[in-house]
Amino acid sequence: MQAIPRELTQNNWITMLFLIGFILLFFMKLYKPSRFLGYSISFFTRGFIEKRAEEKPAIFSTFHVLIYSFCVLTLSLFIHTLIPETQTQNNLISYIYLISFTFIYMIIRSLLDYSFSKLLNLSDYIRYFIFTKVGYLYTLSIWLFPILIIYNYGYKNNNFLWGSFLILLGIRFGLVFYNNKKLIIKHLFYFILYLCALEIAPLFIILKILK
Repeated sequence: MQAIPRELTQNNWITMLFLIGFILLFFMKLYKPSRFLGYSISFFTRGFIEKRAEEKPAIFSTFHVLIYSFCVLTLSLFIHTLIPETQTQNNLISYIYLISFTFIYMIIRSLLDYSFSKLLNLSDYIRYFIFTKVGYLYTLSIWLFPILIIYNYGYKNNNFLWGSFLILLGIRFGLVFYNNKKLIIKHLFYFILYLCALEIAPLFIILKILK
């Protein structure tokens, strides 16, 4: 009987990333189960994100570090999944660059959010907007994670992945707008500038990379 050689895939590191994601989810659920549940279903229930914003939670709390790390991991993995393999000589190295870029971008965006609020003297008002925006981004990442698993190990279809992401992004945008409509309408010009610079422009950059 002839032995059948086993083919080792070059994407074992992706499985390790999903394992790290599950570990982060586990510790979030173990550490703050009610808070984790609140973020998980905030797209479909009202009040949790708004209540959290009013509580002024600490930025460097254990739970926030966990969910922030999970968000960066998921978003960078989503972008990397869409990049054709022909554009990368080493997938692992390219992902390390990508997750570093995602982390730096999110830090810079948070600093710009804070700077704009100080510049416009809207600290008390903009804080609520920033937290709802970030809070719903965490929810988006939680829902995007299983979609990435399905894509990588089952239904490998780019339309499915992009469609799912755009639906989640649309829900997030709609909820952020609904919960901050008075602030957005009052400062519509600045909101459009912010939207173009920090929300839409990165998507165009990603599309440019993928072409």
